[in-house]
Amino acid sequence: MDGSQEGRSMGFTVAVGSSGKPAGVGGKIFLTLFLLVFLGMGLLFTGFLVREVVRSAKTRFWPAIPCVVLESGVVEHTDDRDNNSPYLCSVQYRYEWQGRSYTSSQVSLQTPAFSDYGKAAALAGRFPSDREAICHVNPRQPDQSVLQHGSLWVALVVFFPLIFVAIGAGGIYFTWRRGSSAKTAAVSSKTAASLLKGRQGVGCLVGFFAIFFLAGSGFLYGMFLRPLHGVWRSRDWVQTPCVIEASRVEVHSGDDGSTYKVAVLYAYEFNGQPHKSSRYQFFDYSSSGRSAKERVIRDYPVGKRTVCLVNPDDPTQAVLSRGVPPDIWFVLLPLVFVAVGLGGMIFALRHGRREADKVGLLRNPDRGRGSPGPLGRPAISPAVPTEEGPVVLKPSSTPLKGFIGSVFIAAFWNGIVSVFLVHVVDEWSRGRHPWFLTLFLTPFVLVGVSLLGMVVVMFLKLFNPRVRLMISSATPVLGGELQLGWVFTGAVSRLRELTISLEAREEARYRRGTSTYTDKETFFQARLVKTHDRGEIRVGKCLAVLPADLVPSLDAPNNKIIWWLKVHGDIARWPDVADEFPLTVLPLPMNSTDDSGDA
Repeated sequence: MDGSQEGRSMGFTVAVGSSGKPAGVGGKIFLTLFLLVFLGMGLLFTGFLVREVVRSAKTRFWPAIPCVVLESGVVEHTDDRDNNSPYLCSVQYRYEWQGRSYTSSQVSLQTPAFSDYGKAAALAGRFPSDREAICHVNPRQPDQSVLQHGSLWVALVVFFPLIFVAIGAGGIYFTWRRGSSAKTAAVSSKTAASLLKGRQGVGCLVGFFAIFFLAGSGFLYGMFLRPLHGVWRSRDWVQTPCVIEASRVEVHSGDDGSTYKVAVLYAYEFNGQPHKSSRYQFFDYSSSGRSAKERVIRDYPVGKRTVCLVNPDDPTQAVLSRGVPPDIWFVLLPLVFVAVGLGGMIFALRHGRREADKVGLLRNPDRGRGSPGPLGRPAISPAVPTEEGPVVLKPSSTPLKGFIGSVFIAAFWNGIVSVFLVHVVDEWSRGRHPWFLTLFLTPFVLVGVSLLGMVVVMFLKLFNPRVRLMISSATPVLGGELQLGWVFTGAVSRLRELTISLEAREEARYRRGTSTYTDKETFFQARLVKTHDRGEIRVGKCLAVLPADLVPSLDAPNNKIIWWLKVHGDIARWPDVADEFPLTVLPLPMNSTDDSGDA
């Protein structure tokens, strides 16, 4: 067999190369401009949110004094179709400051306008007419006062734009950071002190993924969990007659298209007291699909008498429909951020734990060593398998794992892009021309299409022939013989050519300043088998002698020597078989080295 003769005659071809070549200046400039979009958007929204938080916080330092509420109520602007917050909480109150009387109608620094009538009514109900209340006065401008402070919970929303800031700033930094061709730093990076510094990197990684997790959790609670809890607790609410006073489709226009929402106002009585509500359902968000909202509005024309559900514990709370909207999948998108954030933090923490174990091994070299060999030195680490006799190798990955991974990546990417793509398509279908958003979204869509292509390729690989690779010993030794056997199952007749090669690669990780670099170099390549014979492709074996002057397998904290067998099967007009099998190669026994030296 060609493969056996090639392996026995030691016809090895050595190829030396290095990975990680820097991109050109043009590519860096293009990538920088792309990332500046993320950075600019993130900084813009972050600045806006920080400004609002500071404004809300400063009123907490204003003096609190008593005041008298003159009148309070809800002002309705339902006739204004361009007003998406038509319900205004109106409160007038009088207070005295340093002997002078002032009248104000400012409830808070933010205008107390709501899209939900119940929220406006609840706020007005906290300040009933002809009652005393507490207001907070600006000592530098006494005619400015508020009845309530702004919420500081909006500060949590800042985590969402910080994702864009982190992607933009981090991407630009890593695009332009200067690498080093010198590998002398790899020696110093082996010290325990360097590994301890690596924990800072783990902390940064945890913090980065924590932003994804917190942002996703916040949106998941507001958009899904809280409305779902409302559906559950409303099961005991009381059915009450009501009358529709206003109904329309509320339009929310934006640069990325328009979304729509059912806006109704109905009046009802409960325990002899009149009330109003504007809540149609608990999942109170706007979405695409105007026709579906118009059908709902036609079912609730002005003047129609129907039934609503009222909370007996708080009659100001009512709802027309307890149902879950059909486009509920839209509000589950934050789950992607939660999954990425949680998975990333778990990965970072596990990586940090492994680094801590390596620090312990460096501080205590005797820890983790194997039993002493015949010459008083450790034979091999427990991490190195010591099994003798034929053994079946396990591939580094399988077609099923590759398919599942590609599906997850494609679903994650296209799930996010599709949200914006739906709005773009809707805008074009309405005769509008959102050129900026279309051009901006085009590269994201192309990436998504290529990811879908990857899913198709990985799916086709599920039907490829499978190889079972066996070697004579789980721990081959440099300078020793390696007997290799293989068996293909499945549609083996589709294979036109089989190639099996043995490769070795060195990986060196080192630090330069606060940055960590990894250099990879393939220092050995040997073709063991190359055959077109159908019978030899299905079942075969070969014998090779490993060179004695190379480096064995190594798994140190910052240096790795990785050996593996690569199997490639060529299939016409179909994804090829391409499997890799990690291999642990041991050093030449010490007594063999001594014998050769004496000779």
